[in-house]
Amino acid sequence: MNFQLIIIVCLSINDVVFSKRLRIVGGIDTNIKEYPYTISLRLQAAQHLICGGAIISQQHILTAAHCFDDTRLYEISVYIGTSLSTNYTMPYYRVCNVHAHPKYDAKNEMAMKAQYDIAVAVVVPRIILNEYQNVVSLPRRNVGVGKTGVITGWGKTGYPIGDTSEVIQMQTMTIIKNSECQKYLPFPLHSDQLCAFQRKGVGACYGDSGAPLVVDGKIVAVSSFVRPCAIGEPDIYVRVYAYLNFIKQSMDCPSTSCCLS
Repeated sequence: MNFQLIIIVCLSINDVVFSKRLRIVGGIDTNIKEYPYTISLRLQAAQHLICGGAIISQQHILTAAHCFDDTRLYEISVYIGTSLSTNYTMPYYRVCNVHAHPKYDAKNEMAMKAQYDIAVAVVVPRIILNEYQNVVSLPRRNVGVGKTGVITGWGKTGYPIGDTSEVIQMQTMTIIKNSECQKYLPFPLHSDQLCAFQRKGVGACYGDSGAPLVVDGKIVAVSSFVRPCAIGEPDIYVRVYAYLNFIKQSMDCPSTSCCLS
């Protein structure tokens, strides 16, 4: 999975990838029935994948805040219950509201933008839950170093050469110490972020932003940015447990009538 926005922070132009188009490099073909919480955000008119995400209720999707940078909500469609990123014939869901973290600002410098890169999208109509589309549980406690989770999505399968995957991909990633991850970055990591790694040739890429990292059936993190795809350095995620209050308040959704649809 790769990010599309390139950030230059005292590094070469290819050193940091932070965008709405991450994808999984080194992934394995799977089926949506195995990971029914996984969704894709697409530009409907262009038939183009922009991000991943996860179902956390019948009306709410958890994803990365930067997925909505420079994009109007009416342009975005949410596809649920399909293994294929190329299936545009099935019914899709509309994003009627997005609750980005209040400290997230697309104009912020990289360090702050990455730290608060989390959002809850409200979709209509309500999602009918079944074996192909279902919720993933929020964590009840913080996830520790050494835990192995699963990331799923349709992001780019190779870097620098590679296409978006037609079939949903999965791969396992192990959570590592932030102090180990820090050596690869020009700005500080925070306790509300985590890093995951498997090996060189495996990781998130363009199209995988917002993709869920799930440990023991709980969504513990949301894919945020990488230093470009699968080059042997960790991927950076936003830690879900750190933002539980924000997520739950967003799910209460008292401010928009479309949340009642």
